[in-house]
Formats: sequence, structure tokens, C-alpha cells
Amino acid sequence: MFYKMIKDNETSYVILIIMQAFGIVLNFIEIISKVQLNLVLSIIKYLLAVLLPIVIIILEKNKISVPIGEKFLPNEWKLSIIYAKKIGFPVVIKPVFGSHGDNIYMDIENENELKDIVQNIYVKKLKTSFIIEKQFEGKEYRVFLTKEGNYAVLHREPAHVIGDGEHTILKLIEIENEKRR
Repeated sequence: MFYKMIKDNETSYVILIIMQAFGIVLNFIEIISKVQLNLVLSIIKYLLAVLLPIVIIILEKNKISVPIGEKFLPNEWKLSIIYAKKIGFPVVIKPVFGSHGDNIYMDIENENELKDIVQNIYVKKLKTSFIIEKQFEGKEYRVFLTKEGNYAVLHREPAHVIGDGEHTILKLIEIENEKRR
């Protein structure tokens, strides 16, 4: 991939190399100074939030779809409503910093729903910056990272059952849940 980018005089590879070098440096710091990984992960989360616009540009240049979105401070909640109306519903709202899918709201279909979530969750409760994105339909992947540097990527499928002409939907759900135990 890098060879093709260099050959095509594509400069975005520099950003990818810098991001990779950054990861290597963090691993080196952790090994040498025995810094707690929580601090390292905090730094990574912060830098990823800062680098996200660069990553989005790289993805767009390579014709990979990315959701349209913008970041807002809690006191900019009125602007966030205007922005959502501009990009069109449905939208997704999520915190700038977060994990495990906490405080992410999807399928927001109108201004009243969005206003309720923004005011009650992000302005009053969390008091944190948030991102509004146009809802993006596609496959969902979850990335896991351990403190040892191991990682895994999981393709998540929505929960579903397939009728068999015999059981009720509720019974099919019970049967499926039993399989997962």
C-alpha cells in the first residue's frame, strides 16, 4: 500500500507512518518507564480525537465512506440542533471521548428527540463535548485492545431470530439466548 502511495506521489502516507511511529513510541515509553497503561490509553484517546479529522481526510481520499459530523461543546447545543437539521435526520450523537458504546444515541429522527438528549444527557448530566453525525448504515465492528498490545476486531451482527413456523418470536428469542450461555 505504501509503495503505491509513494509511486502515485500521494502524501497522506506520511500521516499513516507518523501514526504508526507514535504507537511504537508509546509502547517504548511504556516498556522503559513502566508508565501505567491507563495514562498511555488516555494519551492515545486524546491524540486519536485530535488526529481523527486527519484520518477522515485520508479515508475520503481513498474513497472510503465516512460519516459526516461535527463536534460541539455543551454550551453550543443550539448550534448542534441547527447542524443536525442541515445534514438531515436520522443522526447519531456520541461523546468526543468514550468507550464501550456508552452514551451513544442512534436513530434520532427529529429535532425534539435530539434536543431532549443533548440537554438532558450532554449539557446537564455529562457536561462534555459531543459529536453529531449523519447516521451511517453499514457493518459494525468493535475493536479491542489489551494493555499487552494485543488486539482483536469483531464484526457485530444485530440480534435476530429466524422463524421456524413452530415457535413464537418470544420463544425463539429464549432459545437463541440459551445457545449463548
